[in-house]
Amino acid sequence: MDYSEYLDLAVQLITTNERPNVPFAAAALGGLLLKAAPEVTFKTFGKRTLGEVLDDLQARGRIILTKTDKGALAMVRVGDSVKAPAHTDAYNPLHRSMWEAFTFVAPPGRRFLNRQTGVIRVGLLAAPAPADEWVEITAIAPELQRQWAVEFTAEQPPEVASAMQPALEPDGWNAHAFITSVRDQHPQVARAWNAFRSSRVSAHVQKWLMDNALPTNWAFQQHALAPRPAGAALIPGWINSEAETREIVMSALAQMPLGQLLTIPIPVGLVLTALSTRKH
Repeated sequence: MDYSEYLDLAVQLITTNERPNVPFAAAALGGLLLKAAPEVTFKTFGKRTLGEVLDDLQARGRIILTKTDKGALAMVRVGDSVKAPAHTDAYNPLHRSMWEAFTFVAPPGRRFLNRQTGVIRVGLLAAPAPADEWVEITAIAPELQRQWAVEFTAEQPPEVASAMQPALEPDGWNAHAFITSVRDQHPQVARAWNAFRSSRVSAHVQKWLMDNALPTNWAFQQHALAPRPAGAALIPGWINSEAETREIVMSALAQMPLGQLLTIPIPVGLVLTALSTRKH
């Protein structure tokens, strides 16, 4: 089995096991692949994680990466009548408060984020005191979001794009009305638009954070893991809790030969503490 056949198998398994209008969980696909082709894994093809395989499937227009209701990595298969957006990247979902601050038109007024705590306040006339501790959030303009919708629509097949045109009228355009109109006619296209728009919003917020020297964990649901020693096992992208990460790392360490363990740099203080604990 070559890599293209492995990708075809993945899509076949998704097609066979998916439920209508429900994103297919990445973890479920991993188990199905192991069962269907136990003689090969993604590592056979030089991939470090299943996530890299999913990135390749999305790049080839076979799936669209998204999230389940609980925030786990998932995907939507791209059917023959829907074209995967060429510029939809994998994205880190935003915290609800951050998403609303950048995308909601209500409530009216100005929006601010506290530089010290990350707290967001909306519907204000001016910055809270002390003003130098707050940075203003400018909501993403409907005109820009409409331009995203125009770009997305242009990438769809002609019959789909034609049906979406009435929802692109500039007068009074808003994202909620657009997604409602698209969902009524093409549910699968609506899911693709959600992924496309979320990717653009996340990129916009990421740039805003960098411009204002603010930490990313105030905005995004997934936290970047600490740098790992060279050669350490990579943690799959859909595992994002600290407890899960610690459990996986400890399990991996337990399987390593003693000789390899001794090559890992461990602070002397931690070693002495462990020795002291064993004496009691």
